[in-house]
Amino acid sequence: MYPMITPKTTELGGEFADSDVILIKDHMPLEGDPSTNSIIDLFNQAGIDYRSKFFVSGDYMYFEDFKGQIIYVNSFLINEAQHFLEALPNWTTIPDYEVTHKLSTMMNKARINREILSVILGNLFNTQDIRHTCAERPGEFVSEHFLDTKYEFDTNLTLPLRWVGPTGQYRHGDPNYGNNIPLFRDTLFDQLFKHSAVSLITEPVYYEKGFMMTEKSIMPVYAGHFMIWVGGWRSADSAKDLGYDVFDDIIDHSYQYIENPTERCVEAVLLNMELLNDVRLQQELRKKMVDRLNQNLTLVRDIDQIKKNIATEINDPLLYDRYQGVGNF
Repeated sequence: MYPMITPKTTELGGEFADSDVILIKDHMPLEGDPSTNSIIDLFNQAGIDYRSKFFVSGDYMYFEDFKGQIIYVNSFLINEAQHFLEALPNWTTIPDYEVTHKLSTMMNKARINREILSVILGNLFNTQDIRHTCAERPGEFVSEHFLDTKYEFDTNLTLPLRWVGPTGQYRHGDPNYGNNIPLFRDTLFDQLFKHSAVSLITEPVYYEKGFMMTEKSIMPVYAGHFMIWVGGWRSADSAKDLGYDVFDDIIDHSYQYIENPTERCVEAVLLNMELLNDVRLQQELRKKMVDRLNQNLTLVRDIDQIKKNIATEINDPLLYDRYQGVGNF
């Protein structure tokens, strides 16, 4: 049994120093100061050379610092895709609807990139023009993330709190929270995704140079959305490796390479403001590119193809074959 880093890990004990293989479950640890508490920091604080270890990640699909010494299992993504397929057997093409809102974004828990996006959207958009969920307001330290950047946002202007559904579904702590399929089918599609064409996706990555995909990168595909990832490093590249069409002919994904994580979040929006502000253009592009949007849906419903792409495109196939059975995710 190999030692495992989870979101609750705050320090690394001797078992991590002794083991050649380290497991990573879920996203980066979230205890302590989330702006500096990365997996790399944990190793540095413990005086352990992470470069001497091999990592098996259950959820990341890219991690810059571990290149050449990691495989990505993506168990959560595969399981979610399987659950959507089983629960929505007849959802084989994207729905047709009029685009009336500039964007959709889904924020169910406080994360730094979501707090930053709340400020960006509160400053740049009339909230009546966008569709969003926002379960928690940005924390008192959100302004600190804009220090030493070129941006001058009013950090008091944020998205208003908004829960979807009559019982506040998709809110952390709700008894229905986490049951993603009925939430999407019965509530989220109609109240969040329908009548928009672009999703700003806030996966739980920010500080580290990494990326992962969850249900937040599946629901927009079923809705037939163009996708922009706010916060992840090499986000669009990783999605493209998985097989997604990221529509880089109409979306500027160059934000994904920006070193400063706050600037990476901001530029994801600023670089694409022309598209985000033009609902008529979004409607035209969605109709023009319907076949490509449907190809993304076909992919996310083809579990075998997803597994193949994870093994051969996301990973080094030789390393993947050697280590894929390590760990219980």
